[in-house]
Amino acid sequence: MAYAEAGWYVLPTDPANIKNPGSVVGGKWHELSSRDPEQIRRWWSAKPNYGIALHCGRSGAVMFDLDADDFDTVPGRFVEALRSADAIQLTRPVGDRGHYVFAMPQGESLSNRAGAFATYGEVRGKNGVVVAAPTPHPGGGHYHWAKAGPVVTSPPAALRECLSAANTNDVEPLTDAAFEEFLRAHDRDDRPGAMNVVIDRFRADVAAGVSRHYAMVKALGFGYRDAIAGYYPARRLTDALSEAFHAAYKKPIPKRRPRPGGGEFMAAARYVAAEEGGVDPDELRARKDGFVDVKNFKLSQRALAPGGRWHPDTFDEKLRALPVEPAEYGGGRYRLVTARELAEPVEPMRWLVRGIWPERSAGVLAGDKKSLKTWNLQAIALAVSAGTALFGRYHVTSSGAVLYLSGEGGRNTFANRHQVIAARYGISAKVLRELPFGAEFGVGTLTDRSSPML
Repeated sequence: MAYAEAGWYVLPTDPANIKNPGSVVGGKWHELSSRDPEQIRRWWSAKPNYGIALHCGRSGAVMFDLDADDFDTVPGRFVEALRSADAIQLTRPVGDRGHYVFAMPQGESLSNRAGAFATYGEVRGKNGVVVAAPTPHPGGGHYHWAKAGPVVTSPPAALRECLSAANTNDVEPLTDAAFEEFLRAHDRDDRPGAMNVVIDRFRADVAAGVSRHYAMVKALGFGYRDAIAGYYPARRLTDALSEAFHAAYKKPIPKRRPRPGGGEFMAAARYVAAEEGGVDPDELRARKDGFVDVKNFKLSQRALAPGGRWHPDTFDEKLRALPVEPAEYGGGRYRLVTARELAEPVEPMRWLVRGIWPERSAGVLAGDKKSLKTWNLQAIALAVSAGTALFGRYHVTSSGAVLYLSGEGGRNTFANRHQVIAARYGISAKVLRELPFGAEFGVGTLTDRSSPML
């Protein structure tokens, strides 16, 4: 009752499934949370040992759920921001692990996406809940408020930049029958190899320290959008990701929960399917296919031509027009980085091809003449486009449309290599024709100043 009097919307949870907000009131829990004293009395009069769940977003709060036992492995900018929380509920007798409570920014509705914070914990936003003291902790921990008071402070900038706006449309998790229909309806299999990207991404996120639940929900979103676009069947994705999610608990992770919640995966799958189910399949397919679309490919060709927005001269003009901004630290070209800064935890590398090529990276592939540099580049490009592991070994964690700028050889030579590599990857001719892949052959070498592309 004290939580309701303080303005919190609360829910009862079943001791057998203490973290499930719908374990007592059902699937519409996000509509049924309450701060009405009479309703609260009815719930706990029926079963006094019900757990207490706080409905964060509806109560005007956003919580950061820190999974690390202490701040030693957390970047300093996050530590400083978390310590400024108006209320802190710790979940262990000692240490910093727990829930850090901030006010939802005025006029905003924030989702449960954690962004850069995902390596260190989770976010409870619009339809997020946390179990609160004095509920017994299911994993041998201890819920207790280390700091309490009015929640009026919005997340500081370091945490705010991790957050995303919530979906403006409230959705209810699909019923069993509706979920079965969703799986049945999305059964195309135009690009089966692309599913590996989603499973690999889930495993890579878990390996990088992202919570298994958050990694699973994120992967479901990617996978169901692919299924709606017709890349592979939704049922196959559901089965494969369920297997990967539960397998992630077979090897204990220090200081993390030892097992998933009862029905946790299927509850998340029904919710994500409801969120993604309203997307237009044709629009989604067109957006994902990128350069495969003839119109888009022609647009890319025009953009690469002289005067086009991707032409080097255009970039040069834009760069010359940009103001020269002073460095943030107000100094000159050089700056001493202190020992304290160098000792800060380093954010995990975000890979395009795990162990080979980082995201948003421009690199040089150097080597002796005839050392298969071009073959390797085409193999990387095709792996990224198809979402298949490079050389069957290095996982592609961010597949997508590829535009290959060929500076040597002609179309026939390129196409021959392209088809040979595809065959080694097990990509059929039918699938190869549909990949989000395009090549431009009007590109000169860096020493060819007569080229129209330079």
